[in-house]
Amino acid sequence: MAIVIKPKRSGTASSVPTTSNLADGELAVNSADKKIYLRSGGSIVTIAVGTVTTSEISAGTLVVESEGINSNDNDSTIPTSAATKDLVDSTATALAIALG
Repeated sequence: MAIVIKPKRSGTASSVPTTSNLADGELAVNSADKKIYLRSGGSIVTIAVGTVTTSEISAGTLVVESEGINSNDNDSTIPTSAATKDLVDSTATALAIALG
C-alpha cells in the first residue's frame, strides 16, 4: 500500500507559513506561488521555487555587460545575455585580428 504524504498547503498567492504554522522539519506548499517551504529551527526557509524572477536573485549574482564576464570568473555569478554577447563579440574580433 502506498503512503500518502500531505504537507500543509495553500492556494492563496503570497501566503507564507509562519513558525507557529509548522513544526520543525515540516513542509508546506503554496500552489499559487509554486513554492515549497520548510521550517528549520526558528525560521521558515523557501526550499523550492517553480519560477525564478530577477527580483528573487541578489544583485551580486548577476554579471551585467558593463562589469564584463572576464572580471567575474567564478562559480557563483550568472552572466546576462548582454554580458555573454559582449564577451563573444570581443573574442571573435580579437581572433579575427590575430588571424589577420
